[in-house]
Amino acid sequence: MKSLIVIGVMAAFFLMPRCVMKAGSQVVLSDVTLPKDLVAQSPIIVYAKADTNSLPMIGFAVTEVWKGSREASVAGITNGMQFPTRWPANGGSPPYGAILFFRPTESSPGAFELRAKLFVPAGIGTMSIQDFKVTYGL
Repeated sequence: MKSLIVIGVMAAFFLMPRCVMKAGSQVVLSDVTLPKDLVAQSPIIVYAKADTNSLPMIGFAVTEVWKGSREASVAGITNGMQFPTRWPANGGSPPYGAILFFRPTESSPGAFELRAKLFVPAGIGTMSIQDFKVTYGL
């Protein structure tokens, strides 16, 4: 399986229990305390690989749907779909990929919105992508 490393996922959630790491800064998600909560509360979870050829813009292209494949398909979230993100100048090395969590929108039944991103840097950390999937039942 992939030898990618999820850095900061566990540390961010255990050291800063009400935050998710996002592009070198913290985005407060008041209703989320641990990755298991994000997993449980997100009907769609995907893995997206980063295209860093146009920095500071990074295009995250969906490569795997980990949870909610039917819902993702209905919502139009499919392999190859791009999620652009501006990487800050002080954000350090760009990530190799990201785990994207979606939630239903309140305004449009059957539609979904991006709830959180967990960036996956290459080569640093202690939890692999496969470990993350097994740990959280994906």
